[in-house]
Amino acid sequence: MSNPLKTSGFGHRTGIGWKVDGRWNEWGVSVKTSLHTTRDLRAALMTMAYAARFEAPGKWACVLVNTKMTSRRLQDELEMFRAIVAGDVAERVWLGKIQRSGRPEGHDCPVPTDWLDHLVQQELARATPQVRGASKYEVLSLLTLYWLQGASPQSADAICQAAGVSYPTLAAVIRELDVDHAIERDSSRKVHLNRLPQDAWKRWAVAKTRVRKTVRFVDYADQARSPEEMVQRLRRLKLQNVAVAGVLGAKHYYPQLDITSSPRLDLTVHGDNVNLDFVDKLDAGLQRSINPDDTPQLVVHYLLRPQAFFEVDSEGTIWADPVECLADLFEARLNTQADEMLFAMKAHR
Repeated sequence: MSNPLKTSGFGHRTGIGWKVDGRWNEWGVSVKTSLHTTRDLRAALMTMAYAARFEAPGKWACVLVNTKMTSRRLQDELEMFRAIVAGDVAERVWLGKIQRSGRPEGHDCPVPTDWLDHLVQQELARATPQVRGASKYEVLSLLTLYWLQGASPQSADAICQAAGVSYPTLAAVIRELDVDHAIERDSSRKVHLNRLPQDAWKRWAVAKTRVRKTVRFVDYADQARSPEEMVQRLRRLKLQNVAVAGVLGAKHYYPQLDITSSPRLDLTVHGDNVNLDFVDKLDAGLQRSINPDDTPQLVVHYLLRPQAFFEVDSEGTIWADPVECLADLFEARLNTQADEMLFAMKAHR
Protein backbone atom coordinates (compact mmCIF):
# COMPACT_ATOMS: atom_id res chain seq x y z
CA MET A 1 0.00 0.00 0.00
CA SER A 2 1.34 3.45 -0.86
CA ASN A 3 1.92 5.80 2.03
CA PRO A 4 1.05 9.46 1.40
CA LEU A 5 2.33 10.37 4.88
CA LYS A 6 4.57 13.43 4.61
CA THR A 7 7.06 13.26 7.45
CA SER A 8 8.02 16.89 6.90
CA GLY A 9 4.51 17.77 8.01
CA PHE A 10 4.90 16.37 11.54
CA GLY A 11 3.98 18.97 14.11
CA HIS A 12 2.76 21.43 11.44
CA ARG A 13 0.19 23.93 12.66
CA THR A 14 -2.40 25.46 10.38
CA GLY A 15 -3.03 29.18 10.36
CA ILE A 16 -5.96 28.51 12.67
CA GLY A 17 -3.67 26.74 15.14
CA TRP A 18 -4.78 23.14 14.55
CA LYS A 19 -1.80 20.77 14.88
CA VAL A 20 -1.45 18.20 12.09
CA ASP A 21 0.69 15.16 12.96
CA GLY A 22 0.34 13.36 9.65
CA ARG A 23 -1.49 13.47 6.30
CA TRP A 24 -3.26 10.81 4.29
CA ASN A 25 -4.37 12.23 0.95
CA GLU A 26 -6.73 15.11 1.81
CA TRP A 27 -6.97 14.17 5.53
CA GLY A 28 -4.89 16.02 8.10
CA VAL A 29 -4.69 13.83 11.22
CA SER A 30 -4.01 15.02 14.76
CA VAL A 31 -3.23 12.69 17.68
CA LYS A 32 -4.41 13.89 21.09
CA THR A 33 -3.20 12.13 24.25
CA SER A 34 -5.03 12.15 27.58
CA LEU A 35 -7.96 14.33 26.52
CA HIS A 36 -10.63 13.52 29.10
CA THR A 37 -13.09 16.43 29.46
CA THR A 38 -16.07 17.48 27.38
CA ARG A 39 -14.85 21.08 27.43
CA ASP A 40 -11.50 20.13 25.86
CA LEU A 41 -13.21 17.88 23.33
CA ARG A 42 -15.61 20.61 22.22
CA ALA A 43 -12.73 23.07 21.94
CA ALA A 44 -10.90 20.60 19.69
CA LEU A 45 -13.97 20.11 17.51
CA MET A 46 -14.46 23.87 17.18
CA THR A 47 -10.82 24.39 16.18
CA MET A 48 -11.19 21.69 13.52
CA ALA A 49 -14.35 23.43 12.29
CA TYR A 50 -12.44 26.69 11.88
CA ALA A 51 -9.72 24.87 9.94
CA ALA A 52 -12.28 23.11 7.73
CA ARG A 53 -14.16 26.35 7.07
CA PHE A 54 -11.29 28.74 6.43
CA GLU A 55 -8.46 26.49 5.22
CA ALA A 56 -10.23 24.56 2.48
CA PRO A 57 -9.62 22.35 0.72
CA GLY A 58 -8.95 19.96 3.52
CA LYS A 59 -10.40 17.37 5.83
CA TRP A 60 -9.45 16.98 9.48
CA ALA A 61 -9.39 13.95 11.75
CA CYS A 62 -8.78 13.90 15.51
CA VAL A 63 -7.72 10.66 17.20
CA LEU A 64 -7.88 10.48 21.00
CA VAL A 65 -5.45 8.15 22.76
CA ASN A 66 -5.68 6.99 26.36
CA THR A 67 -8.89 8.95 26.87
CA LYS A 68 -11.39 8.18 29.62
CA MET A 69 -14.30 9.16 27.37
CA THR A 70 -16.37 6.33 25.93
CA SER A 71 -16.91 5.77 22.22
CA ARG A 72 -20.61 6.44 22.72
CA ARG A 73 -19.86 9.81 24.27
CA LEU A 74 -17.53 10.73 21.43
CA GLN A 75 -20.15 9.78 18.85
CA ASP A 76 -22.82 11.84 20.66
CA GLU A 77 -20.53 14.88 20.75
CA LEU A 78 -19.69 14.49 17.07
CA GLU A 79 -23.39 14.22 16.14
CA MET A 80 -24.26 17.35 18.13
CA PHE A 81 -21.34 19.16 16.51
CA ARG A 82 -22.51 18.17 13.03
CA ALA A 83 -26.04 19.28 13.83
CA ILE A 84 -25.00 22.89 14.45
CA VAL A 85 -22.17 23.56 11.99
CA ALA A 86 -22.97 24.99 8.58
CA GLY A 87 -22.33 23.77 5.03
CA ASP A 88 -20.04 20.89 4.25
CA VAL A 89 -17.84 21.51 7.30
CA ALA A 90 -19.54 18.70 9.22
CA GLU A 91 -18.49 16.12 6.63
CA ARG A 92 -14.87 17.30 6.66
CA VAL A 93 -14.34 16.57 10.36
CA TRP A 94 -13.88 13.10 11.90
CA LEU A 95 -13.44 12.08 15.53
CA GLY A 96 -12.37 8.73 16.98
CA LYS A 97 -10.19 7.06 19.58
CA ILE A 98 -7.68 4.25 19.85
CA GLN A 99 -8.70 1.35 22.05
CA ARG A 100 -6.38 -0.93 24.02
CA SER A 101 -5.83 -3.34 21.14
CA GLY A 102 -4.51 -0.48 19.03
CA ARG A 103 -7.49 -0.45 16.63
CA PRO A 104 -9.47 2.77 16.08
CA GLU A 105 -12.97 3.23 17.43
CA GLY A 106 -15.14 5.60 15.43
CA HIS A 107 -17.68 5.42 12.64
CA ASP A 108 -16.13 4.91 9.18
CA CYS A 109 -12.51 5.74 9.92
CA PRO A 110 -11.40 7.79 6.86
CA VAL A 111 -7.76 6.63 6.80
CA PRO A 112 -6.26 3.10 6.70
CA THR A 113 -6.11 1.61 10.18
CA ASP A 114 -2.56 0.28 9.85
CA TRP A 115 -1.32 3.71 8.75
CA LEU A 116 -3.18 5.34 11.65
CA ASP A 117 -1.74 2.85 14.16
CA HIS A 118 1.77 3.63 12.87
CA LEU A 119 1.15 7.37 13.25
CA VAL A 120 -0.24 6.99 16.77
CA GLN A 121 2.70 4.90 17.94
CA GLN A 122 5.15 7.39 16.47
CA GLU A 123 3.43 10.37 18.05
CA LEU A 124 3.19 8.62 21.43
CA ALA A 125 6.92 8.01 21.34
CA ARG A 126 7.50 11.67 20.52
CA ALA A 127 5.10 12.82 23.24
CA THR A 128 6.65 10.77 26.05
CA PRO A 129 8.40 13.48 28.08
CA GLN A 130 11.61 13.41 30.01
CA VAL A 131 10.55 13.95 33.61
CA ARG A 132 12.02 16.82 35.56
CA GLY A 133 15.04 15.67 37.54
CA ALA A 134 16.12 13.03 35.01
CA SER A 135 19.39 14.87 34.31
CA LYS A 136 20.44 14.36 37.95
CA TYR A 137 20.24 10.60 37.52
CA GLU A 138 22.20 10.77 34.27
CA VAL A 139 25.08 12.27 36.29
CA LEU A 140 24.78 9.62 38.99
CA SER A 141 24.65 6.85 36.39
CA LEU A 142 27.69 8.21 34.61
CA LEU A 143 29.75 8.58 37.79
CA THR A 144 28.77 5.02 38.76
CA LEU A 145 29.78 3.73 35.33
CA TYR A 146 33.15 5.49 35.56
CA TRP A 147 33.67 3.96 39.03
CA LEU A 148 32.79 0.42 37.91
CA GLN A 149 35.12 0.75 34.94
CA GLY A 150 37.96 2.10 37.06
CA ALA A 151 38.14 5.26 34.96
CA SER A 152 40.41 8.14 35.93
CA PRO A 153 39.00 11.25 37.66
CA GLN A 154 37.04 13.55 35.36
CA SER A 155 36.84 17.32 35.13
CA ALA A 156 33.53 19.07 35.69
CA ASP A 157 33.43 20.12 32.02
CA ALA A 158 34.01 16.55 30.83
CA ILE A 159 31.23 15.17 33.04
CA CYS A 160 28.79 17.91 31.97
CA GLN A 161 29.50 17.26 28.30
CA ALA A 162 29.21 13.47 28.59
CA ALA A 163 25.99 13.62 30.63
CA GLY A 164 24.49 16.60 28.79
CA VAL A 165 23.81 18.59 31.95
CA SER A 166 24.54 22.08 33.25
CA TYR A 167 27.19 22.84 35.83
CA PRO A 168 24.58 23.68 38.56
CA THR A 169 23.06 20.21 38.09
CA LEU A 170 26.47 18.57 38.44
CA ALA A 171 27.31 20.69 41.48
CA ALA A 172 24.04 19.64 43.16
CA VAL A 173 24.84 15.96 42.61
CA ILE A 174 28.40 16.43 43.95
CA ARG A 175 27.03 18.06 47.11
CA GLU A 176 24.67 15.10 47.61
CA LEU A 177 27.53 12.64 47.20
CA ASP A 178 29.67 14.64 49.60
CA VAL A 179 27.11 13.98 52.32
CA ASP A 180 27.78 10.22 51.88
CA HIS A 181 31.56 10.85 51.76
CA ALA A 182 31.48 9.15 48.35
CA ILE A 183 33.26 11.80 46.27
CA GLU A 184 36.97 12.46 45.97
CA ARG A 185 38.86 15.34 44.31
CA ASP A 186 42.44 15.29 43.07
CA SER A 187 44.90 18.19 42.97
CA SER A 188 43.50 19.43 39.64
CA ARG A 189 39.95 19.44 41.10
CA LYS A 190 38.86 16.51 38.97
CA VAL A 191 36.34 14.28 40.73
CA HIS A 192 35.44 10.61 40.97
CA LEU A 193 33.59 8.25 43.27
CA ASN A 194 35.79 6.71 45.95
CA ARG A 195 33.15 4.15 46.85
CA LEU A 196 29.64 3.16 45.85
CA PRO A 197 27.20 3.31 48.77
CA GLN A 198 24.95 0.42 47.78
CA ASP A 199 21.79 1.47 49.61
CA ALA A 200 22.05 4.97 48.20
CA TRP A 201 22.72 3.67 44.70
CA LYS A 202 19.64 1.42 44.84
CA ARG A 203 17.55 4.48 45.68
CA TRP A 204 19.08 6.30 42.72
CA ALA A 205 18.44 3.36 40.39
CA VAL A 206 14.80 3.03 41.40
CA ALA A 207 14.31 6.79 41.03
CA LYS A 208 15.98 6.70 37.60
CA THR A 209 13.45 4.15 36.35
CA ARG A 210 10.63 6.55 37.29
CA VAL A 211 11.97 9.56 35.42
CA ARG A 212 13.47 8.15 32.23
CA LYS A 213 11.60 8.19 28.96
CA THR A 214 10.17 4.71 28.24
CA VAL A 215 7.87 3.12 25.64
CA ARG A 216 6.32 -0.32 26.20
CA PHE A 217 5.09 -2.82 23.62
CA VAL A 218 2.66 -5.71 24.08
CA ASP A 219 1.54 -8.64 21.94
CA TYR A 220 -2.16 -8.87 22.81
CA ALA A 221 -2.39 -12.17 20.90
CA ASP A 222 0.17 -13.65 23.32
CA GLN A 223 2.32 -14.96 20.46
CA ALA A 224 5.37 -12.72 20.87
CA ARG A 225 8.81 -13.86 19.82
CA SER A 226 11.27 -14.61 22.59
CA PRO A 227 13.73 -11.88 23.63
CA GLU A 228 16.56 -13.95 22.16
CA GLU A 229 14.81 -14.19 18.78
CA MET A 230 14.19 -10.44 18.74
CA VAL A 231 17.87 -9.79 19.52
CA GLN A 232 18.87 -11.94 16.53
CA ARG A 233 16.63 -9.84 14.29
CA LEU A 234 17.95 -6.64 15.83
CA ARG A 235 21.52 -7.71 15.09
CA ARG A 236 20.65 -8.14 11.40
CA LEU A 237 19.25 -4.59 11.25
CA LYS A 238 22.69 -3.17 12.18
CA LEU A 239 21.24 -0.18 14.03
CA GLN A 240 24.00 1.78 15.71
CA ASN A 241 21.76 3.68 18.14
CA VAL A 242 19.86 0.71 19.63
CA ALA A 243 21.43 -1.50 22.32
CA VAL A 244 20.33 -4.60 24.23
CA ALA A 245 19.82 -4.01 27.95
CA GLY A 246 17.74 -5.55 30.75
CA VAL A 247 18.21 -9.18 31.73
CA LEU A 248 20.05 -10.13 28.54
CA GLY A 249 22.38 -7.17 28.92
CA ALA A 250 22.99 -7.98 32.58
CA LYS A 251 23.88 -11.59 31.67
CA HIS A 252 26.30 -10.28 29.06
CA TYR A 253 28.25 -8.45 31.77
CA TYR A 254 27.61 -11.02 34.52
CA PRO A 255 26.98 -14.50 33.04
CA GLN A 256 26.45 -16.01 36.51
CA LEU A 257 23.25 -13.99 37.00
CA ASP A 258 20.73 -16.20 38.80
CA ILE A 259 17.84 -16.11 36.34
CA THR A 260 16.83 -18.80 33.87
CA SER A 261 15.21 -16.69 31.14
CA SER A 262 14.38 -13.10 30.35
CA PRO A 263 10.71 -12.18 30.97
CA ARG A 264 10.97 -9.43 28.34
CA LEU A 265 13.43 -7.65 26.07
CA ASP A 266 14.74 -4.26 27.23
CA LEU A 267 16.35 -2.02 24.62
CA THR A 268 18.12 1.30 25.06
CA VAL A 269 17.92 3.80 22.19
CA HIS A 270 20.41 6.66 22.12
CA GLY A 271 18.83 10.02 21.38
CA ASP A 272 15.48 11.75 21.75
CA ASN A 273 12.52 11.09 19.42
CA VAL A 274 14.19 8.07 17.81
CA ASN A 275 11.96 6.49 15.18
CA LEU A 276 10.67 3.16 16.54
CA ASP A 277 9.67 1.66 13.19
CA PHE A 278 12.32 -1.02 13.71
CA VAL A 279 10.05 -2.66 16.34
CA ASP A 280 7.83 -4.01 13.52
CA LYS A 281 10.86 -5.88 12.16
CA LEU A 282 11.55 -7.46 15.55
CA ASP A 283 7.97 -8.69 15.94
CA ALA A 284 5.12 -7.42 13.77
CA GLY A 285 2.59 -8.43 16.43
CA LEU A 286 3.85 -5.93 19.00
CA GLN A 287 1.75 -2.85 19.66
CA ARG A 288 2.53 0.24 21.67
CA SER A 289 0.88 -0.21 25.08
CA ILE A 290 -1.26 2.59 26.48
CA ASN A 291 -2.35 0.57 29.53
CA PRO A 292 -0.03 0.71 32.58
CA ASP A 293 -1.40 -2.67 33.75
CA ASP A 294 -0.19 -4.49 30.62
CA THR A 295 2.74 -6.88 30.89
CA PRO A 296 5.10 -5.81 28.08
CA GLN A 297 7.16 -8.14 25.92
CA LEU A 298 9.41 -5.28 24.76
CA VAL A 299 10.43 -2.13 26.64
CA VAL A 300 12.36 0.68 24.95
CA HIS A 301 14.23 3.18 27.13
CA TYR A 302 15.57 6.45 25.77
CA LEU A 303 19.12 7.42 26.71
CA LEU A 304 19.36 11.18 26.26
CA ARG A 305 22.93 11.98 27.31
CA PRO A 306 25.37 12.89 24.49
CA GLN A 307 27.64 9.86 25.02
CA ALA A 308 26.02 6.41 24.95
CA PHE A 309 28.93 4.20 26.14
CA PHE A 310 27.51 1.24 24.19
CA GLU A 311 29.65 -1.87 23.73
CA VAL A 312 29.81 -4.05 20.60
CA ASP A 313 30.73 -7.75 20.82
CA SER A 314 32.38 -9.98 18.23
CA GLU A 315 29.00 -11.01 16.77
CA GLY A 316 27.93 -7.41 16.22
CA THR A 317 25.45 -7.22 19.09
CA ILE A 318 25.37 -3.78 20.69
CA TRP A 319 25.01 -3.72 24.48
CA ALA A 320 23.88 -0.89 26.74
CA ASP A 321 26.24 -0.04 29.60
CA PRO A 322 25.97 -2.16 32.79
CA VAL A 323 24.42 0.66 34.83
CA GLU A 324 21.51 0.89 32.37
CA CYS A 325 21.10 -2.89 32.62
CA LEU A 326 21.07 -2.71 36.42
CA ALA A 327 18.37 -0.02 36.33
CA ASP A 328 16.29 -2.28 34.06
CA LEU A 329 16.56 -5.13 36.59
CA PHE A 330 15.27 -2.87 39.36
CA GLU A 331 12.42 -1.67 37.12
CA ALA A 332 11.45 -5.29 36.41
CA ARG A 333 11.45 -5.91 40.19
CA LEU A 334 14.38 -8.31 39.91
CA ASN A 335 15.94 -6.73 42.98
CA THR A 336 17.77 -9.85 44.19
CA GLN A 337 19.43 -10.34 40.82
CA ALA A 338 20.31 -6.63 40.62
CA ASP A 339 21.92 -6.74 44.07
CA GLU A 340 23.84 -9.88 43.07
CA MET A 341 25.15 -8.28 39.88
CA LEU A 342 26.10 -5.02 41.59
CA PHE A 343 27.95 -6.84 44.38
CA ALA A 344 29.89 -8.92 41.84
CA MET A 345 30.80 -5.87 39.76
CA LYS A 346 31.98 -3.99 42.84
CA ALA A 347 34.17 -6.93 43.82
CA HIS A 348 35.76 -7.23 40.38
CA ARG A 349 36.02 -3.59 39.31
